[in-house]
Amino acid sequence: MPLLTIRRVDTILGLIRANLPTNVETDGDFEDWNVIAPAMLSIVADLFEGMMVCTPPRGRLRADVLARSLSEHAIAFAWLASSEEARPGRIRSLLLDEFQERSRASNIMEKEIAGRQAYRDLFDETKRFGGAVPKTVLDEPTRNRLKELEADESIKPLPNAFDMAYAADTYWMPKLALVNRNPYALIYYMLFSASSFSTHPSISAVARMTSGSGAGQVTVGAPEGLGESDAPYGPAYLALVNTLTVASTALGWPKPGPILALLLDGG
Repeated sequence: MPLLTIRRVDTILGLIRANLPTNVETDGDFEDWNVIAPAMLSIVADLFEGMMVCTPPRGRLRADVLARSLSEHAIAFAWLASSEEARPGRIRSLLLDEFQERSRASNIMEKEIAGRQAYRDLFDETKRFGGAVPKTVLDEPTRNRLKELEADESIKPLPNAFDMAYAADTYWMPKLALVNRNPYALIYYMLFSASSFSTHPSISAVARMTSGSGAGQVTVGAPEGLGESDAPYGPAYLALVNTLTVASTALGWPKPGPILALLLDGG
């Protein structure tokens, strides 16, 4: 019996659509779990749905790229959901990391690009159709928020995806049988790590678009088939099932019965 069928895809997306979108009360702050949780679930579901329209063999490379992003969001959600006590600090780590990434991006624009003679015309309104590219990326409120976050010594550095996965597994594996059988460390390996070869320029990515082997003529531009593997589609489905299982416990929806039925209904 295949793990991934059209019926199962439709059913799991139906479970999500029954709960999202949703209206929540918020104080308007970046650090509100009431907003972050359903938004992250929606992102994971959207990436999964995007993968399902990237049919193999030609869509496999696109699916790999989406799967890597899906796994990262799924792992981060499980990490944040795993500890109510630690969650505020973890959210602030996520927030600080983003603002620091914005600052690094701004420095690249202001120093590495705008500071080089080769790109001078990009910032000259008289030489660029449509107006000059702005040299400054960060506005003053963003800079002030970054200073505020960096001044808070209680904020810890954001862990990498594997460390997030390990922390999530430590909490969820003893509590949830599905996560125990399909830990986030495995999701990290199957989707985040393995898909990096397709996400970034690599020989493995080239091989995805090449059929034939050995010396002689090969066909380039005709993607190789899946063969015996259902990756990344099957592992992405299990990652989404995991994420909904965690959401069921942490948020109270969707209900656990329909989630378990996804794996037991015979397809």
